[in-house]
Amino acid sequence: MFAVFDYDLIAGNPATALINPNSIVLSESLANKMFKGEDPMGKLVKTDARSYSITGIYKDTPKQSHIRPNGLISLSSTE
Repeated sequence: MFAVFDYDLIAGNPATALINPNSIVLSESLANKMFKGEDPMGKLVKTDARSYSITGIYKDTPKQSHIRPNGLISLSSTE
């Protein structure tokens, strides 16, 4: 993912952040909103169906970008 798209990670390793199932990388603004000054790395984000371990934080994408996700999950999580 990070080899194709230009998301700047401010925490985590771009080579390994989305390898494991149930991994998620959050945008900086969502991480700040959810964890308010805490270090979100390794914490869980829970949905109705699953829990995802936070393995990275990336800088928010520019407003002029047409792709502005709040988070990215590992592909193996969709199976």
